[in-house]
Amino acid sequence: MFEDQSDTLKEEGNVYFRKNDYISALVKYTEALCSNSRNPVLYSNRASTFLKLNSLENALNDCNQGLKLVTNKDKGSTYIKLLWRKSIALRRSGDLENALDTIKTALNVKPTSKELQHELEAVDYQMQKRNSKLSHVEIDIPNQGILQRNSDTLYIPIQEVQKIPTNFYSPEAPEDNEYIEDNPPEMKNQIKNQNEINAKRNLTTSSFPSSSNFEFDEVDFPLKPTVQFLLSLKDKPKEFNAKSYRYVIEIDPEHYCQIFGNSGIDPSFLNFMLDSTIYVLEKNQLDLKQKILNLFSMCTKLPRFSLTSMFVDTKTVNRLHFLFQERLNESFDNYWL
Repeated sequence: MFEDQSDTLKEEGNVYFRKNDYISALVKYTEALCSNSRNPVLYSNRASTFLKLNSLENALNDCNQGLKLVTNKDKGSTYIKLLWRKSIALRRSGDLENALDTIKTALNVKPTSKELQHELEAVDYQMQKRNSKLSHVEIDIPNQGILQRNSDTLYIPIQEVQKIPTNFYSPEAPEDNEYIEDNPPEMKNQIKNQNEINAKRNLTTSSFPSSSNFEFDEVDFPLKPTVQFLLSLKDKPKEFNAKSYRYVIEIDPEHYCQIFGNSGIDPSFLNFMLDSTIYVLEKNQLDLKQKILNLFSMCTKLPRFSLTSMFVDTKTVNRLHFLFQERLNESFDNYWL
């Protein structure tokens, strides 16, 4: 009976997965595992879903759990898929050596698989790219051309100049700079429109309680932000972090209920909110204690929170356990699941 139920839930999850509705697929695979936790196929399917959602730690955990359930007599397609997905999770996490060992193990069983061969190529490419960065560096010195560093030896000719060449202090941001401008292009119109709305309603950043002694002046922080605005905060330059962190704690929990009440809180924003909490607690901004507690009480009541919380790194949870006890004299367990 339970196996029949888990098979039905698995098929429902597969339908959602093919529709790219990965959160719904995750729900169904998890429900299926609750009915039958000994089926390695379910762990393999859920690991694939976690990979789609870029939840690498959870994907790796499911692959390892599924591999434990595969018997030596049954090392067929499920075993291969679990190893393949484990390698992907390890590679994306930067653990290239273990990724290489894992994909080689899979290829020993099925050496003709194109998917496994492509994954081996991806691992090899990442390893070569990493090793190349460590062993070979090119430096462009004005009037000297490209100098190369091999191993740990670097030879640079010294030249006396009257002034520093402009190459060394170009005002333009480099192409690989993470933050080319203060606000991403897609946010400019939204911020402009929000400014106009706030001006009409006389809603300015001074509307925040003055007791916070915290000014939101570099960028407009609306009292009732959209989901898109909240998601954009994690992409702001680092100099905005202090204000962004406090800002998400200051927002009325009722507003979070309004924007996340149907779909549940976005995993990436949940992580940003937790980072914000860690920041304000580490900075001893204890005037926000009640707001923090209210915020966490609200989050646990949102739809699918138990699933969304699976995207949170265990290090973050452990840090919050410590800070809640140390700074707030509260047990984090009372506010988390």
